[in-house]
Amino acid sequence: MNAAAILTADALRNELGIEVRTFQKRWAKVLGYSYRASKECESKEIAAMRQAYAKRITKVSMVVGNQFESPQVNVPAASMPTKEIHENRSLTSSKPQVKVPAAMNQKKDYQHIALLSAFILPTIASVSNTLIVSHALSGNIITSIAITGVASASSLLFLFAGAKGISSWVVVALTLGFEAFCNSASVFKALMGSMSYSISTVSGEPSEFLQMVSVFTNSDHQDTATIIAIFTAVMICFAQTSAIFELKKTKQ
Repeated sequence: MNAAAILTADALRNELGIEVRTFQKRWAKVLGYSYRASKECESKEIAAMRQAYAKRITKVSMVVGNQFESPQVNVPAASMPTKEIHENRSLTSSKPQVKVPAAMNQKKDYQHIALLSAFILPTIASVSNTLIVSHALSGNIITSIAITGVASASSLLFLFAGAKGISSWVVVALTLGFEAFCNSASVFKALMGSMSYSISTVSGEPSEFLQMVSVFTNSDHQDTATIIAIFTAVMICFAQTSAIFELKKTKQ
């Protein structure tokens, strides 16, 4: 065998790129005897072992003397354009948008019902008070109903319709003012009971509630009744108007 072509068993193993233990087992299986690293391989041994690793040989490095180098394969960092990478990342990182129109509509219905109730309850109290005062003013049930309708309905309808202009706001202010007056007057009358003031004397008995509040605050009965009546009227007015404005928002 030519000295330039001499390969030791270990050099052949390095050429094929096989680990020692694996190559030892394959050597013994193919050739039928034990592997020795320093053994000078014969041509038939080289051919047999190369045949045994025929598929691997195509991936082995180029031989330079007795040194073997693995071929360098330049693998691109990304196989797709940068634009596509960013698009894929944005698709994978973006959270899925869950559409829940049914739940939103159900929530809106609940809000509408709650606001409608907040409007109806103070309106019932206001209409009844306005009817009582209107009947005391007119002395006629039909007239009192008409006055109640004008005072209670007009302002609310103007507000609900979103009326603009000075004349519209004057109507709203006047009707709300009259309705607030009716509420405060009716509450004041109920609180005072049979109690009445003259120039020098006080007669009659106030309502139990007014008596309790006057004793608690150590205040005059009439002044206390006035404050409570005005507070109640303002509360009813704000409850109605706030409910109207919120109802308009839910319809938009």
